[in-house]
Amino acid sequence: MFQSFTGNSRRPRQVNLSSRNPNPFAAFPSARKVPHGAGPQNTLAIAQQERILRQQERERLGASRIIQRTWRGYRSRKITRSNWRAEWDAVEQQRTGGPPLFENVAEYENLELRPPVPYSTAGECLSQLRLLLHFVETRNEGDVFRLVYFSKAFEKTLVEIPTIATEGEWTTLLLRLAKVTLRVLRASATSSSGPALSIGHLLRLLIFLTGLIPKQMARIADEYYSVLAFLTQNIGHLPKGTNVSRDSLVESVLALLRPITSETLSAYEWFARKYLTIPDLEGYLGTIEDLATNINYKLLASALDTHISQVIQSLQSPDDVDARLWLLAYFIFFHRHAFGGDAAQQAPDLEFAKVVSTLLNSTALYVSRRLEAEDAMENQLSEKSPLHPFVRDQVVSLVNQHSITGLLTQLPSSHRSQGALADTQSDESDEAKILATYALTLLRVFPRRGDDIRMWLYLGSVSSGDQRPGQPSSRIPAIKYFWQASRSTKIFDTISQDSNNVLPLLKPVPSDDSQSGKSPHLSQQEREQEWTIILLFLELYTFVLKVMDDDEFFSGGSSFVSTPRARVSWTKESALPLRDIKDMTVFLKNLAFTLYWNAADLNETGAPQDTSGIGSYFSSAPLPDSTISIKDIELRNKDKGLPGVTGIPLDYFKGLVTGLLRMIHERE
Repeated sequence: MFQSFTGNSRRPRQVNLSSRNPNPFAAFPSARKVPHGAGPQNTLAIAQQERILRQQERERLGASRIIQRTWRGYRSRKITRSNWRAEWDAVEQQRTGGPPLFENVAEYENLELRPPVPYSTAGECLSQLRLLLHFVETRNEGDVFRLVYFSKAFEKTLVEIPTIATEGEWTTLLLRLAKVTLRVLRASATSSSGPALSIGHLLRLLIFLTGLIPKQMARIADEYYSVLAFLTQNIGHLPKGTNVSRDSLVESVLALLRPITSETLSAYEWFARKYLTIPDLEGYLGTIEDLATNINYKLLASALDTHISQVIQSLQSPDDVDARLWLLAYFIFFHRHAFGGDAAQQAPDLEFAKVVSTLLNSTALYVSRRLEAEDAMENQLSEKSPLHPFVRDQVVSLVNQHSITGLLTQLPSSHRSQGALADTQSDESDEAKILATYALTLLRVFPRRGDDIRMWLYLGSVSSGDQRPGQPSSRIPAIKYFWQASRSTKIFDTISQDSNNVLPLLKPVPSDDSQSGKSPHLSQQEREQEWTIILLFLELYTFVLKVMDDDEFFSGGSSFVSTPRARVSWTKESALPLRDIKDMTVFLKNLAFTLYWNAADLNETGAPQDTSGIGSYFSSAPLPDSTISIKDIELRNKDKGLPGVTGIPLDYFKGLVTGLLRMIHERE
């Protein structure tokens, strides 16, 4: 009852000057919040606030529609999969008279005891396979149970109906089954419940599918070996009760490599990329002897030789230096195992030299510093850790007298007579580039063994191909072979013609691929390869001049082929004719003039000198200790040195050229 009754029953109006809503259940945010005061600025603020509120309301409506659509789609798919599972289970129950309860994990033990029932027709098996692939989920224990159950029944069916799964729709479905199996394997390996118990069954299914569709399985070798590498590295951490043995894992690894198809090289490539980059495989598998025995080394070498650039590119980050090093160690081990006890006495083939030089060159600084750490273990201040014993043994095995001396014997002997040698063909030039790169890489990684490597390489020779019946084959000394390979390069010809053409060859290739003057049109890779041949010859010839007397120096005849019957010292056989020494002198003079006259221009393009350049290939001085990590050093060294000459330091290059030029003039 109102205290002041005036005769009017209407409630008096409540005036709220604060503009606040006293109702706590009012809608939030309020429809309109009127700022204090009036004016055009307040009106604009009100309009902006209302615009923001309308935008938020539209976003809420759109988000709610997305959420509802997502939920309805998920629920619909879940119901559909449940219906498919029920249909699949009904067919199996009608066919076998009561299959195990797939949702019960305890039934996994009954699966081992119950023999599989094969399908009566190929059409029934195909229908069940198609339906299974529609609803199977990787983390659903019941679906994993169904997958294992079907794999056993399918194997039994194939025994009775061997004509199925050969072509057509079967191939597509079986490839999908393999992909699903790989996803289930990865998920099961990280699970601590029921699906982990089926890993052994799924590995057998992969081996079985590889025998059925080897070509299609090789096309998914990337995913295949990624999963097997994951299982191998976690074999000691798999849940208890997992029926996975070391032998079954190795058999799964080899299954994809045994069939010979058009995709076999791709399988070997991904085997090397994904599986042979695992550190310390022997620690996981116990031994890799059986792995080395059952793979085809020739196919592995061919695959790496063809795709070595892609392999290096996929492992080019500094974090992958260990992966490259382990791949190198496994490859050397497989090579030694393939040739047995004769590996140390046999020279490496060209494929082996190319793969090893590429991998070892990408880890040269890392390896050399670790080898130094082993030689200076008494230095307690050194923070460098030694190499793994397996890696060290394989890398050190490369420095072998028989393999280095016989390096040139792997070259084909056809068309290497005196006349043909003067006109070296492009394929022979490529062979020389491979061998030169391999030799320089060994000199870089083993600087303390540099003189031994030079001596062993100098003692090597190439068969000339002029063998006559009943006579021993004549030989071409390594010095003469690399001399002819060097003088046949475009860089040697260009520098010998005019000293004005030298400077562009010492700088990196311009981005617009334009060349000035008479410089040859060479890519950066081709230029580095030709410089590698020239540098190796300069190093070898400098070494030979140190042990060659004046009589042997001037005894160089016109023939490049050694006489097998004459008893002549190998140093005299390696002596070059005077007319060739004249051509070499012209080349060295033009090169040395530019290195000194244009030193300022070269220093502008080159980075500060560093021990990681090509000069460290031939230096016996130890690398300085540093607190900088190897990965940081490798990143910095990408742009160091003289760019046009494979990163060789300018000071070292000048000393090499002028030193050889001075030794020649002293003889004359």
